[in-house]
Amino acid sequence: IRCGGSINLATMLKALEQGAENVIVIVCHHDSCASFSGSVLAEKRVRVANKMLDQLGVGDKRIIFASLSPSCAGKFMRIAIGSS
Repeated sequence: IRCGGSINLATMLKALEQGAENVIVIVCHHDSCASFSGSVLAEKRVRVANKMLDQLGVGDKRIIFASLSPSCAGKFMRIAIGSS
């Protein structure tokens, strides 16, 4: 997905349905977003998805949201390792 703002609820849930333990949605920092609102939209969608999962009894931490700059490889690794 080119922009995190284009991620939709169905895509996140389908990944879990197909066996993913977690889904990580990583977007640009809010103040660096080229589309101006993509990262905000993605964050809202992740909150909605986790709320739905919690209501279904699956847990509310299955979809992880993070905003990173391209120079944050170390932080990316911590997020990825922490999600497993």
